Parts: sequence; C-alpha cells; structure tokens
Amino acid sequence: MKDYKPFIGKFYMPPHSCICLVIDIYKQLYQKDLSSDVVLAMEYLRAHMDQVVTPMEGDLILLKGAQWHVGIVVADGEMIHTFPDGSVGLERYDGFIWGNRIRGFFRWK
Repeated sequence: MKDYKPFIGKFYMPPHSCICLVIDIYKQLYQKDLSSDVVLAMEYLRAHMDQVVTPMEGDLILLKGAQWHVGIVVADGEMIHTFPDGSVGLERYDGFIWGNRIRGFFRWK
C-alpha cells in the first residue's frame, strides 16, 4: 500500500480540489505526470483509463454529485478525496454516504 498520509489534511482550492489532489497523488506516488490544467488532466484520464468492476488500490473512483468529484481507491472500501471545503481525508466509498453515489471505477490502461 502506498503512503497517502502526507496528503491527509492538505487543502486544495475548490471547485477543482479533487482533481488537483488526483494530479498530485498520481505524480508523487504513481509517477504519472498529468497536466496541472484541470480540463486537460480530466481529458488525459478519460483517454488513458478503462472502467473496471472490481477496484484496486490506485484506481480512480468517479462519484455522483459535484461535477468531477473523484477520489482514489487506497484500500478495499476506502478512498482518499477532498471534502467540499477543499480539505483531504479518507472515507469509505462503500458506506452509507457514498455507496449509492458511485459512477464507476477506472484503471490505467
């Protein structure tokens, strides 16, 4: 398992805080250098990821709600993502809050 602890409690400026977190995590922990431009980064992710049924650590999770609300799977049932205020934390994606708001899981091709 990668070390996500340095990201917990960080703050990213809304409204694109979640994709900024993804850009940082993929660059620092997965050596995937995405554009710092939010739109270009999302287009790159769309082009280079496939939807999967069973998530693994490092997979992107797309959530219903605010546009581009994404997180990264860190363990079985757990994700790192940003809260509405831009702060970063861990939450269960299979629990009461997010369980019925999952649009899909995506993995690098």
